[in-house]
Amino acid sequence: MLPPDGRLVVLSRKMAEEAEKELGVRWFRERYLDGRVLPVEQVNDWIKQQEGGRDPATMLEGSLPSGEVSPVITYWKSPASDGLLECEFTFRFRDGAGITRVPIEVSTTSGTPLDELRKVSEDLAERAGWDGHQTTTFLITGVPPAMPRATARRQDWHFYGILRSRITLYVHPSTSPEEVMQIYRRERRRGWRLSSVTFRQRTAKRPLPTLVDFVEGRTDQTWEDRRLAWNAAYPALSYGVASNMCRDYRRAVKPPGR
Repeated sequence: MLPPDGRLVVLSRKMAEEAEKELGVRWFRERYLDGRVLPVEQVNDWIKQQEGGRDPATMLEGSLPSGEVSPVITYWKSPASDGLLECEFTFRFRDGAGITRVPIEVSTTSGTPLDELRKVSEDLAERAGWDGHQTTTFLITGVPPAMPRATARRQDWHFYGILRSRITLYVHPSTSPEEVMQIYRRERRRGWRLSSVTFRQRTAKRPLPTLVDFVEGRTDQTWEDRRLAWNAAYPALSYGVASNMCRDYRRAVKPPGR
């Protein structure tokens, strides 16, 4: 995440001021918070109280190394739940290095304060373009959600051993192209081992989809037989040895970094 600049901080505060007037916001606070907001340090206890005394602190203790925040942690999820409330939990690192607000998800049951909070938070977050976890914190505490200049989200799908990944960047127009490039490069390297194999695939002399189809259409042949057949079909893209053909095929079907 690229933190907001001064202009976006002011804009976030202005949006929060308008959100304070929302009927749903005022209704929730009047009904469940006695018409007030809570200090951030009391949010944990309030959520714990709504959850019948179950304390996420004992579940988080020691699970996060200092300086590192887990993406989203789900607690108390059950088949009987009506939804998942996105919220934030203030976590103090065991080594005393500091505290951070960690995004968590809590199961909710229809008719409970947490489920009502979920409904109001989801509606407001969608219309304001705010992060859901921070919107929930705003409803309870009045702290305006941050408006970062850029955020990145990574998705990975594993299907029968095949890894497919996407990086999505959400960028405010005030972010420079150079900053966007830096964010993308950082996210691309996170969790990936970018070896020379990955880059060689980009500049492959032979069309990899064609090679994969060619090889997989000849499962009953040896690599040498495939090489000879390939050279006859594509003389301009011929292979000198079968091992190179095998190498290119395996690089094409093997997920990068594996």
